[in-house]
Amino acid sequence: TCHNNECPANPKNIPSEKMENDYGEMLKSVAVEPEVVEMGILIATRLWEQKIKNSNVSRAARETEKKELEKTIHEYIGLIPKTNSESVKNRYEEKIEELDKEIKKLESEQENKKAPDFKEAADLAERFLRTPAETWINADREGKIMVHGMIFEENPKYSVTTGFRTVKLSLPFRIKQYIADLQNDLVVCS
Repeated sequence: TCHNNECPANPKNIPSEKMENDYGEMLKSVAVEPEVVEMGILIATRLWEQKIKNSNVSRAARETEKKELEKTIHEYIGLIPKTNSESVKNRYEEKIEELDKEIKKLESEQENKKAPDFKEAADLAERFLRTPAETWINADREGKIMVHGMIFEENPKYSVTTGFRTVKLSLPFRIKQYIADLQNDLVVCS
């Protein structure tokens, strides 16, 4: 139902089936071109590989830190029998416990870091970008809202006579036009 009092449309009610069909057709028309999807997947893959590389460096740094902490613990353990003061022994033991907690924290961080399945995520993104209409049709209510939000920068306007008007798409769905505009700007500047 159109709630705009200034709208000249008559009737003000639009069958939901018609609007949903028009919406599905509009989504089919905004699918991202295969070459753009492939370029996006290539870029994402390279970024992911760099992240994995950085993660491996980070893992090695944590392992080095763990070894240093263990070495320090052994040094404190070696000092305990050499001191006669109970308060100093207690401080050494407290420090050993602190260092042991740090080691356990480092181990826990490493155990809890499970790398997400990049291939699965990339396949899902590719399917969504290539077939947004199909993704929307197969989604539940919350999924449809999420899909709509990822595709459009603002809600599309609808006319009873012409259907959906020009829409403001999010970057992935307008990237080909964006690249063409950049190329035109370069030609004009040359």
